Amino acid sequence: MQMIDVERARMALHCIDAGIDRDDWVKALTAFKAAGGDESTARTWSESGNNYDARAFNDTWRSIKANGGIGPGTLFHLAKAHGWSDNGHKPDFAEIERQRQAREAAAAAEAEATRQAQERTAGIAAQLWQWDIYAYVRNLTNKDYINLAQAYQGGQNMVIFGEPRRFGIGTRYSF
Repeated sequence: MQMIDVERARMALHCIDAGIDRDDWVKALTAFKAAGGDESTARTWSESGNNYDARAFNDTWRSIKANGGIGPGTLFHLAKAHGWSDNGHKPDFAEIERQRQAREAAAAAEAEATRQAQERTAGIAAQLWQWDIYAYVRNLTNKDYINLAQAYQGGQNMVIFGEPRRFGIGTRYSF
């Protein structure tokens, strides 16, 4: 690749939203490397995505082979799908940064909404925890047993047998 082609690839890369789905992100990195792109530029671009993961970047960049089957044309195709035109003009990096900040703000708002929903759910769960539900079984094997035996004067005897099998469920509410 000539130096101008590497610069062209760099401009194309920066026109692609780095927050794209993982498959397209890997394709963009692979195509950029095939075009002679460097790791530093690829990392800077990847960091602009709201889903950036340094470990994933390092692992992916190291795993990309020079003859991985994806060439520079894939990068230009992805860039054109994101509004890039191959007219030699540099992309508006300030606009790209504004878009990245807008994505981060949207992700932060979504995270806050999720946190609030989790707090509401936790409150409902705490209210439900005031209920106790229990089950019991007495004389599980249903064996006959003597609970009380007593002998009285005059030859009378009294025997009280234990309860038969008994089971049930119950609830209790604490307030």
